[in-house]
Amino acid sequence: MTDAPVALNIPPGGSQPISVSFTPTAKGKASPARVSITVNSPSTGSTTVTLKGTGTL
Repeated sequence: MTDAPVALNIPPGGSQPISVSFTPTAKGKASPARVSITVNSPSTGSTTVTLKGTGTL
């Protein structure tokens, strides 16, 4: 699943919490999902977080 990007204006030195829900829909090992965070600072670039989980129905 891919969701539309959300633009946030965060001042230098600031922070912005984000909330992500990862809910496997079947019992057993789930395929990993990824959250990518891209910034407009040439020195920082982007960060990708991998989400893993096990479905328990």
